Amino acid sequence: MLIFCAFFLNFKKVILMARTSVGEYYTKRKLVDQLQRELEELEKSDALKSKLQVEGDLKAMLAKYSVEPQDLVDALVALYPDDVTLTSSPKIAKRASKAASSPARGKSSVTPPRKEKIFTNPHTAETIVTKGSNHRVLNEW
Repeated sequence: MLIFCAFFLNFKKVILMARTSVGEYYTKRKLVDQLQRELEELEKSDALKSKLQVEGDLKAMLAKYSVEPQDLVDALVALYPDDVTLTSSPKIAKRASKAASSPARGKSSVTPPRKEKIFTNPHTAETIVTKGSNHRVLNEW
């Protein structure tokens, strides 16, 4: 009986593992099919075809004339200095534009200084001048 229970428990684990892997397979297969359809739609796009053609022509030209990509970029910057913004990647450009539009860290927008308040103890007539209400003596009252 003990051997049967051990066999049954192991069999149950195998079935659970099989269900999980089959479910994962179908989920991933569905994702692959969806990505394949999206890729086919992109390949039909004329804009993408022309950009890929330009990329291929540039690579062929760079190989033909033994020019490094950085040399080509430098030449374009020299030819069109007003039209070129130098950034190393779109993410860095986005980060730089955010930094320019927002105030520096630690410096919030201009806030006026707090006004001094005067508190008087009604029992002892002691007076305290403070900018906030979280004063040690004031809390003792």
